[in-house]
Amino acid sequence: MQKATALSLDSRARFEFIADDHIQGLRKDVYFSPDRRHAVALYRKAPANADLTRLNNIAGPMRRKLLESPAWPYFRGVFSWPLAAVRAGDRVGYVTDAYPQGYFFPEKGPLGGLLKEALWYASARNSRHLPDLKGPDRTGGLKGLLAACLHVSRAVGLLHQNRVFLPGLNAMSCLVDPESWSACVTGVDRTAWDGDGCLHEPPAAPYCLAPETVRALWPEGGGRGPFDPSVWADRHALATLVYGLLFRRHPLLPGKPGGPDDGPGTLEAREIRALGREALFIEDREGPVAPGPEDEALQPWADCARLPYTMLGHELAGLFVRAFRAGLADPAQRPEAWSWEQALLFARDLLIPCEAPSCPSSWYYYAPPSGPANSLAGIPAAARPVCPYCGAPYARASLPVLKLSNSPDYDQGSAPAPNDYSGRSITVYDRMSLFPWHAAPGSFPFTQTSQEARRMAGYFSFREGKWLLINESLKDLHDITDEKPKPVPFRQSVTLGDGQRLCLSVKGMGEGRVMRRIAEVTILKF
Repeated sequence: MQKATALSLDSRARFEFIADDHIQGLRKDVYFSPDRRHAVALYRKAPANADLTRLNNIAGPMRRKLLESPAWPYFRGVFSWPLAAVRAGDRVGYVTDAYPQGYFFPEKGPLGGLLKEALWYASARNSRHLPDLKGPDRTGGLKGLLAACLHVSRAVGLLHQNRVFLPGLNAMSCLVDPESWSACVTGVDRTAWDGDGCLHEPPAAPYCLAPETVRALWPEGGGRGPFDPSVWADRHALATLVYGLLFRRHPLLPGKPGGPDDGPGTLEAREIRALGREALFIEDREGPVAPGPEDEALQPWADCARLPYTMLGHELAGLFVRAFRAGLADPAQRPEAWSWEQALLFARDLLIPCEAPSCPSSWYYYAPPSGPANSLAGIPAAARPVCPYCGAPYARASLPVLKLSNSPDYDQGSAPAPNDYSGRSITVYDRMSLFPWHAAPGSFPFTQTSQEARRMAGYFSFREGKWLLINESLKDLHDITDEKPKPVPFRQSVTLGDGQRLCLSVKGMGEGRVMRRIAEVTILKF
C-alpha cells in the first residue's frame, strides 16, 4: 500500500491517502485515507487560478457560513462538501468526508462496489440491474425515492437561498440510497455564483441541461456557445431529476423511457433537438413515445398512460406542468426547490404499501375520495385501491384516512396552509408513524427541526381486525367524538372508527385562546 500526502493550499493541514488505489471519475481521480474516513479528489487537468480561488471560497468562507446555519447538522449528511482545497505533487484538488457505506452497492452483486448514483434509479434500463429495492421493512421503492428527491430538493434550496448555483446537478452527481431514505449531492466543487470570474464547463452528463442551455451550447449554426450557470437552469435540472427518479424515464426524450443508458457521451442530433429547440414534455407527445409492451424489461415505466405524471397527486402534477410545459419556454415559471420539498412531503403522507412480493415499487400513492367524514363508509368494492405498478389489489378490507384541521382555524381560511398540515389528509397503514408535524398546529418538518421534534409522536397498528393509534408522546390526545372527551394516556391506544374525531394537540395562542389539531377519521371499507 503506497501512501501519499496532500497539503491544504494554506499549508495548515495535511491529509494522507492511499496512492495506488483510486476511483476514476470523469474529471478527477478519488483516493481514500487509510482509515477510509476522508476522500482526496485530484483533478487530472490543472484548474485556472479563478477556479482555485472559487474552490478556496467553497471550502472556506462558504462552508463556514453554512456551518453557522441552524440547519447545518441536517445538511452535513446531504452534501459531500469540500473540507479544504489541497495540492498533492503537481496536482490540485480537495478533501471531503468519505461517503457512508450505504452509498455503495454490495460487493456481492451485479453492481458490486459501485456508487449508487441516481442514474441507476432514474432509468428503466439501468434499474434492471438493481438489487431488490424493498428492504426487510419496505424501506426502499417509491417511498425511499420520494425521500431521496426531498433531500436533493432541500440541498438545492439551501444553495439558492445563498445565491449559489449548482451547474453540475444531474443523475451522476447525486447519490441515493432508497433503503435508508437518504441522498447526497456531490460535485459541490463546481458550484457557481454571479461574479465568481470563472469560465464554467458544462456537465459531462448533459441530460439535465435546460433547453436554453442546450440551445446555447449547440447553436444551429454549429460551434459551441458559452455555458452560463443560473438558478433557472438548476430548477430545470432538479425537476428532471425528480421526474426521472419517480418515473424512471426522461421527461423530454422520446423513445428513451429509460433515460440515458450509459451516462456521459456525445449527444445525437435528435437528442439535441429534443432537449433544446424542440423540447416537449414526453407525456404531451402524440403517438408512441416508448417501446411497446413486448419489451417487458422496461415496463411499467415506459408506459406514460399506465404511470402518468398525475399519479402522485395534484401538487406534484402541478409542479411537473410548470416545469415541463410553461417552464420550457419561460424559465421563470419553473418551480422553486421549496415547492418540490412541500409537494414531496405531502405526497409521502398518502402512500400505502403494496403487499405483492414481486411489486417493483412496494408503495403507491392513493388519493382518498373527497367528502366529509363518515360519508365514505362502505364504498363499493370496485373502488378498492389497486397498485398501478403491479396490478395487485389493496390487501385489507379497510383503509383509514385522517383529515387534519385546526380548530379554531385562525387566519387560514379554507385553503391548506403552505407550511402547515391543516387541511391535509394522511392514509394509515400498519406500523405507520405519526410525527409532531402531523399533530401540532403550525408545525412543519423544516431542515432545522431538532431531532427531538422529529421523534415519533404515535404509531398506528392493525390488530385483530381493528385499527389502533398508540400514543407515544401526545400529552393532549383525546377522543372528542362524544360530548365528553376521553383522554388517551401515554402507551395506551384508541381504536379508530368511521366518523371519529381526535384531538391530537392543544397549542396556546395567547389571551386565553387555544388552537387544537383535530383529526377526523374516515374508514374506507372494501
